[in-house]
Amino acid sequence: MKYLEAADYSVSDDFIARNISCLIKLSWTEEEVKLRAEKMVAAITSVINK
Repeated sequence: MKYLEAADYSVSDDFIARNISCLIKLSWTEEEVKLRAEKMVAAITSVINK
């Protein structure tokens, strides 16, 4: 897999760097998903508003 060492991932890296990833379990209820979303909004807002 030496060819991967020289591959250019700059376009992919730029895209991935701007994403937020989080765990979402298929067993969660709609209410649990909404609660997680509210927590994420609060966390992001607190950082943006600094």
